[in-house]
Amino acid sequence: MYHHPEKKLLYLAHPRTASSATANALLGVGFKRYPGRHHHDGIPDGFGREGYRVFCTVRNPWDTIISWMFFLQREPPFTVEDLHREAVEKRFSGYVRDERLWWFLPYAHDVLRYETLIPDLVCVLLEGGVEWGSCLETDGMPSVNVG
Repeated sequence: MYHHPEKKLLYLAHPRTASSATANALLGVGFKRYPGRHHHDGIPDGFGREGYRVFCTVRNPWDTIISWMFFLQREPPFTVEDLHREAVEKRFSGYVRDERLWWFLPYAHDVLRYETLIPDLVCVLLEGGVEWGSCLETDGMPSVNVG
C-alpha cells in the first residue's frame, strides 16, 4: 500500500498489473510505502483511510493469468498443456476462484487499467493535486500513445 499523506491519495497494488512500476513512479512524486500486515481490503491495521481517494490497477484477466504463469514457472516458453497443468494443480486457480484477482476493487474510487496505465495514473495524480511534471518515472509500465 502506498499513500500520499498530504494529498490524501491511497494506492492499493494488485499483483501482475504493473503494480511495482506504478509504486516506483508514485514513490518519486511524494508517496510513501505504508508498512505492516495488510488485510483482504489492502489496508493495514492502524491506518485510517477516511478521507482518502483510493485507487488500484487492474489488467485483462487472461493477460494476468499468463503473467502468473511466467511468475510461477519462471522459465518460458510454456504451452497450453502447462496452463492446464497449473489450473489442475490449483497453483493459481485458487487465486482466481477466491476472487483475489481483483480483491481491492470494492475499496477503490478509481481503477487504473494496465492497458492505459500512464494516462490513467496522470489523471488521478492531477485530479489529486500531485505535481508530477517530468519526475514521473514510467519504466516498467506499459507504453501507450497519449497524444
